[in-house]
Amino acid sequence: MGKETLELLSSTRGAILMIAAAALLVWFTLPRKADELPRRIVLFVGAFTFGSLIGTNFGLIIQILALVGAFAEWIATPKALRRGGAVVGWAAAVIGFWALLMFHPNVPDFNTALLGFRKTVLAFAGLALGCAMRPKWIPKLEILIIRFTAAAVAVSIASNFFFPALSSSILRAAGRYTAVYEGQDRLQGIYAGPFHAAAAGLLLVGWAIVRWNLHRRTAIIVGTLGIVCMYFTYVRSAYVTLGLMILVALLMAPHLKVVTRRFAWAGMIALVGYVTLVWSGDDAVLGTVGSISDFSTDNRFLDRIPQWEEAFMLFNDSIFYGWGAGSAGDTMGEAFRTGVHVTPHNMLLKFAVEGGLIGLLLIAGLVAAAVRRIDRTSDQARLGVVSVMVVIGMGLTISSIDMLPITYFAMVLLGLGLTEKHQGKSGGISEVAPAMVDAPGRRHKSGARS
Repeated sequence: MGKETLELLSSTRGAILMIAAAALLVWFTLPRKADELPRRIVLFVGAFTFGSLIGTNFGLIIQILALVGAFAEWIATPKALRRGGAVVGWAAAVIGFWALLMFHPNVPDFNTALLGFRKTVLAFAGLALGCAMRPKWIPKLEILIIRFTAAAVAVSIASNFFFPALSSSILRAAGRYTAVYEGQDRLQGIYAGPFHAAAAGLLLVGWAIVRWNLHRRTAIIVGTLGIVCMYFTYVRSAYVTLGLMILVALLMAPHLKVVTRRFAWAGMIALVGYVTLVWSGDDAVLGTVGSISDFSTDNRFLDRIPQWEEAFMLFNDSIFYGWGAGSAGDTMGEAFRTGVHVTPHNMLLKFAVEGGLIGLLLIAGLVAAAVRRIDRTSDQARLGVVSVMVVIGMGLTISSIDMLPITYFAMVLLGLGLTEKHQGKSGGISEVAPAMVDAPGRRHKSGARS
């Protein structure tokens, strides 16, 4: 990148920051309706989404707010309105344990420990923020996250084709090998890498699938943005993840008749899509998708097998409390030159290597607590589960939990869909959700179930 380009980019950023500061000043002085989202949450979501454009120091501040602020928001919410007490408790336990792992003897210094901590467990704080939302705020925060993500994806697509200097200015830890597939540059945009961008696209597509009947026009726009973003990242695991998301969305339908009809529609759409791709002769996407079946001879896949084996060995060597925060963090190998490190290319192995058996048990407790609070009859819960499948599906081949801010937002959407369980007077457990709102303009109260 030339000097003139850097100066132009710097001056452009400065102008954008000045305009944004002036707009924020005006925005904070305007009156606001009582049932609207607090300005602090709107500002936070926007800053977290576009933090990479401002700088690493600002990004660190936002991530600290994402962690501390989420739990502070949950604590400040009246007890009768907040949800997911056990889920938030387990999330705090996971985060607290990884905070202790920052002081593991294998971790070389505090900066490395802090980075490893953030990459591994920051996303779980999103559950606390989602559970803290009052019923009238739930649909507003959902739409806010989708709109900001859609805007970020649109900027990423535009920068990839028309403003490459903007994409090149983003500081990324991953090397050139990650940014290229079969000789073609992958779309990264304002995200940390192509996998992050693919996850953003998946989040949008998942929302479009679940909200298709309610927001048809918006779903078409958002879903198209997501598919285009996925396409140009050339990330094969994104297509596997998309298949898992569709399967979960279908299976979570409340009635068998609905499930059957949705499977039929999904099959027809998949067939039409495949025929269209074959007819168009698009070698890029056909090669990307087709290579999934050739995993046994694919070098990128085969290179992961030794890493999986090494991760298993390291887990066995320190089975109870692992090797510390960041010891299985992507792109962190250089920081552990004098210690133990592996890039496991799998989210579960990442937790196992860093936190050992204790870490895995805490993660299992968190998952169990969340599953118990999922009401499959609620569209809000369905959206949350489909969204978190972005993390699970991509986690089969990468340490997907660190794909911030997308993983954080996926956890927020899951938190928005969780109900609460209270102890009834008769000693039984009843499930209560205070006037859950599935989407703008449509409300229902979940009845108590003993």
